[in-house]
Amino acid sequence: MGNVIESGNISPFSCPFCGYNGSLDLMGADRFPVLRTLQVIGAGRRAARCPKCKSSDKERLVYTYLKEVEKIEKTKGLSILHIAPESNLQIWLQSISDKYIAGDAFLQNQKFRHSCISPWQYNHVIQRS
Repeated sequence: MGNVIESGNISPFSCPFCGYNGSLDLMGADRFPVLRTLQVIGAGRRAARCPKCKSSDKERLVYTYLKEVEKIEKTKGLSILHIAPESNLQIWLQSISDKYIAGDAFLQNQKFRHSCISPWQYNHVIQRS
């Protein structure tokens, strides 16, 4: 995911989901002054959302890691339980696994809805058969 050269200019961002090249939209919030005071990494507003597909920096990082490092597309019989699914990541994971289940305590459209699973405890679970 290096820089993309467009018409002699360097574009700082290329989205692995939709192929958009250009600058990012702001995301996050500044509503908690303590986050700025303590300079919490990842907190506050930052340029991190793709303006075309709306993927976040975290979603793109997880996608790139799973695709390039874990190479899960090549894994046969892959079972995936995806807690608190991000939309672009969910679409991709569904496309590479026949045994994909998404779950969320708050979203009604998921196959698995269970309120005892805390989104703070689990993010992504992958089991290799």
